[in-house]
Amino acid sequence: MKIKKLPISVIQQIAAGEVVERPSSVMKELVENSLDAGAKDIRIRYEEGGIGLLQISDDGCGVSGGELDLVFESHATSKLESLDDLDELLTMGFRGEAMSSIAAVAKVNFRTSTKNAELGNEMSWEHGKFLGLNPCEPKPGTQVLVQDLFGRLPVRRKFLKSPESETRALYQCFRRYALAHADKRWEIAHIDGSRAKSFAPESRLERFLSILEEDRKDCFFETQSKGSSYSIDYIGLRPRYFSSTRKFFQIFLNNRPVQDRQLEFAVRRSFEGYAERLGDNCAVMYLEVPAKEFDVNIHPTKSEVRFHHPEKIFSFIVHSLRSELEKIHRESFINLKNLEAACEETRPSLNFGSNSEQRVELVSFDLTRSQSDASEAFYSKGGKGSAVATQMENALQALLFSSPSRSWEYLGVVDRTYLLAKRNEELFIFDQHALHERILYENLTKELSQKQSLQRQRLLFPIKLQWDRADILHEHQSALEELGFEIREWSDSKYQIVAVPSVLKRDQAEVLSHILDSSIELKESMLREAVATIACHSAVRAHDVLEVAEAQRLLTDFETEDALGHCPHGRPTFVRLDQRELKKFFHRPV
Repeated sequence: MKIKKLPISVIQQIAAGEVVERPSSVMKELVENSLDAGAKDIRIRYEEGGIGLLQISDDGCGVSGGELDLVFESHATSKLESLDDLDELLTMGFRGEAMSSIAAVAKVNFRTSTKNAELGNEMSWEHGKFLGLNPCEPKPGTQVLVQDLFGRLPVRRKFLKSPESETRALYQCFRRYALAHADKRWEIAHIDGSRAKSFAPESRLERFLSILEEDRKDCFFETQSKGSSYSIDYIGLRPRYFSSTRKFFQIFLNNRPVQDRQLEFAVRRSFEGYAERLGDNCAVMYLEVPAKEFDVNIHPTKSEVRFHHPEKIFSFIVHSLRSELEKIHRESFINLKNLEAACEETRPSLNFGSNSEQRVELVSFDLTRSQSDASEAFYSKGGKGSAVATQMENALQALLFSSPSRSWEYLGVVDRTYLLAKRNEELFIFDQHALHERILYENLTKELSQKQSLQRQRLLFPIKLQWDRADILHEHQSALEELGFEIREWSDSKYQIVAVPSVLKRDQAEVLSHILDSSIELKESMLREAVATIACHSAVRAHDVLEVAEAQRLLTDFETEDALGHCPHGRPTFVRLDQRELKKFFHRPV
């Protein structure tokens, strides 16, 4: 078999296979050209899912008469002049392959006009063959009409999906770019005007909700963060509303839709401990990175990306999102000062004896203190067992467990694991371990944030520890000290734990080993994971017997469902059943 040089037409059709896969890929390339032309109004029409007809119109800058000969030339582009330009790439397209590839596999009519031009220009191609150039009406912008896609390539044509499937792909592509560029007007419709969808210029949050057709704005949050090199704009569901709407997640890198597992993992890592089903998110993330720090020239579709310093971007995303999630978390707590003020207004006057007019002023108290500490404060005033102390303690219990906004009625426990409580005609079932773990985690995180270290307890008898990786131990020594651990080197690979976090009463060596075994690069992630581990091993466990006062204390500390809905490892802390759900269980009318 002799070696032969392929005809230009065959070369073009082979090359087109990398760029043009289906109608939606044609739409993608043409829309990106419109965006690079500065268009503010982009309109799309289609027929047969774009197989029979696909038309893209814009109000961009248009193409001047002197450049028309290059529009359909392979590797001809207005966006690159040298190899160095790839390091500062700001446009959507740059390879110069789209128009020549499309013209090689379809019928193309190209109409364009610059602003204030006396005449526009119209070019026609048919499956790789140039048909001619003619003057046309001078309407500013560009209109590209693509028909009979793969009409002369039956093998490629038969691999296209049904017109309805291709239509869905067109709308997915439309929504993706409309979401990326919320400041522009977008419109898509069938050629007969049916199935029309349009978006006027609006904010990113408004565009996101419009695309989702979601009116529950309060279920979502938006956070923006800017560093020295990177910036992020994230819009998504609040953790407590995960799974309440359809799954959706899209990443835009410098307004370019991309797919990257590392970026997706960074977002999931950020939500660890705040949501249980991390894959049930609905969000969009806009990431701005200097062009010289990533390479999008990996595949002709430009949907994949490689970063020169992925670990820095990963850290930036995690830090930015977790900072905002922590704010949301803290804001959801009841303001203790407001609660005290409310209690002051509703506080009863205490009378002692039917003929006595003596009244006692209730002392102030801190809800973050333990119940025993609060009781001691009262006993110190009147003496344990006295009538004054007894009535004061009853008043304290009423304020602690029967506040107007959080009226809990403790019902009991099942299997020494699940606490039952009632509030406002709703039944709550708590996992005592998960609930206590989350409460401890919140307290430890707050202590670490305010004091820069956890309170430690020196051990009467040091715990011996065998550890072969001395480098890891020394590398994380300062972090371990912040967590409350004090470790002394005894001999080669042998160490002694002489102090531990005061809250950690058991499994000290196991907790330390788990922390050291965690191969987490980011300090903030390591500390979060370490605090979660300490809280887990310090919390009451399933089947531990709790006194009624201890169970009530857990309910008191459960101040918000948003904040304490999950343990630090993502497991739910409670299940809530309202009257409607209970009636459904027993087939009662609702």
